[in-house]
Amino acid sequence: MDATVDATSPAAADMRGAGAATRLIIASSIGNALEFYEILVYGYFAVIISKVFFPAASETVSILVTFGTFGITFLARPVGAIFLGAYGDRKGRKEALTLSILLMTIGTGLMTIMPSYASVGLLAPVLVIAARLLQGFSVGGEFASSTAFSSNIAPTGPDFSRAGNGQARDWRR
Repeated sequence: MDATVDATSPAAADMRGAGAATRLIIASSIGNALEFYEILVYGYFAVIISKVFFPAASETVSILVTFGTFGITFLARPVGAIFLGAYGDRKGRKEALTLSILLMTIGTGLMTIMPSYASVGLLAPVLVIAARLLQGFSVGGEFASSTAFSSNIAPTGPDFSRAGNGQARDWRR
């Protein structure tokens, strides 16, 4: 018996579908990891960020304001999850993921071209806070959308569970 699969057969279509689903899951996972990596980089460079954007008479106050700005991203996450989740329900998960990645790119881009406190004064910390809010908003929407997107494209069958339709794997086998 020949073990090859005809390119037009239903079995070949199933294999292409599984490969596409795997690529989509990997891509959404990489996007998710990169967005969280950006947040970690901010924490790593907190001392430098505190001196450039939040100078104060006391270094302690400067670093506390920097970490407060870091914490603002966590306040924006649920808001992003609500708004981008609703957007994903209306327009589709792929569009919501694309929008969240675009928003993260804008927020990160703003951080890379941000003028220092020495250049623009009080506008610098305000812009940093705005960029961080945008990044937190996008991470909240991205995480919710990528989780739903991944579960929606997950393979089905007796050995898989699918969150979207309530099937559960029978673990007693």
